[in-house]
Amino acid sequence: MMHDENKFLLVRRQLLDQVTTEEHRQAARIAQMFDYDNFPPTIDPLVKSKLLKRQQRANAIFLYYTYEKRFPHYGRTIHRIWNDTFQNTPIEMTRLIAGSRNSPNLTNELVRRNPFIKNRNLDNKKSIMN
Repeated sequence: MMHDENKFLLVRRQLLDQVTTEEHRQAARIAQMFDYDNFPPTIDPLVKSKLLKRQQRANAIFLYYTYEKRFPHYGRTIHRIWNDTFQNTPIEMTRLIAGSRNSPNLTNELVRRNPFIKNRNLDNKKSIMN
């Protein structure tokens, strides 16, 4: 709780200066219209950040694999193989982005490991016994 009005006004100003979700969406739409290699220097900083992100991902390869519990280290292994295979070649400058897709195994594992469900079940058993 704030008791000082000046501190409140300072925090309020900081929160109002933050970019909203709608402004991010608008900047992304505007950034799609520009060529990320040749954009004007007087462009909005938010749009510029979106263009720079597109520029970084232009030379990237996305690799998705299906998640399995027995392969928790799979992404790390893919990166290690990529680096060992393409070391000292022109493709080494290409960025590899490895990620896992959702699968029924992952969904079941995340639901099963949810601590809130365990607590809820314990609370239900306690209330039944009382």
